[in-house]
Amino acid sequence: MTAATETIATEPRTFDPVLIYDGRCGLCHKAVRHILKFDRAGQFRFAANTTPTGLRLLHEAGFAGDTPPETMVLLSGGRAFTHSDAALEIARRLGGIHALAAPGRLVPRFLRDRLYTFVANRRYRIFGSYETCRLPSPAERARFLDAGEVAVS
Repeated sequence: MTAATETIATEPRTFDPVLIYDGRCGLCHKAVRHILKFDRAGQFRFAANTTPTGLRLLHEAGFAGDTPPETMVLLSGGRAFTHSDAALEIARRLGGIHALAAPGRLVPRFLRDRLYTFVANRRYRIFGSYETCRLPSPAERARFLDAGEVAVS
């Protein structure tokens, strides 16, 4: 291995966008599975909000404290999308049938986020919870970030 190859191999890989999700939440598990199914371009990467990578990315994005935020967070292009903005941005990027969500941006954010928070506050009761994160299949594994291998642009 040459010195140049060693340098390249030790530089963090950059992924964009990255979805930080609640690894215990049944709704979040369903959302991640849905994104994996419809993200044919393989653009999204994932990190649970309680993993070292997820917590580090949240901290780097400006979320303070050891407690993850009560929302999914989509990190992309130096921005952090949360609540209904994250859901709408994911739908926009997935395209296809998901484009039907686009008119949701016409609804004022405070109303969209009120609905998002209503569901989020009841997500464990409605959709259940898991003690551990779902294990990705071998084909999906590369899309889930491990500690120390990611930088977000």
